[in-house]
Amino acid sequence: MHISTTLDPLVRDAIVRILRQYKDAFAFNPSEMLRIAPDVIQYTLNDDPTHKPVIRKIRHLEVERRAATAVGVKKPLKIGFTREC
Repeated sequence: MHISTTLDPLVRDAIVRILRQYKDAFAFNPSEMLRIAPDVIQYTLNDDPTHKPVIRKIRHLEVERRAATAVGVKKPLKIGFTREC
């Protein structure tokens, strides 16, 4: 976490003091959020089985974007923050 060095020193100290006081309320990475009840953060898609699915055109990503997307998807899976269903 970074706090701007351009802040007034009194404001900066107050922010640091509050963050330290309530440090148990903040998660600095997804693995620290495992205590959250699934019903608070879980969602389902509201799909109607009577509707016909829309087939969209396949989009091809550039090599760099494809690699970045794969990393972005696999990271939450790897740490157990999300799961396939």
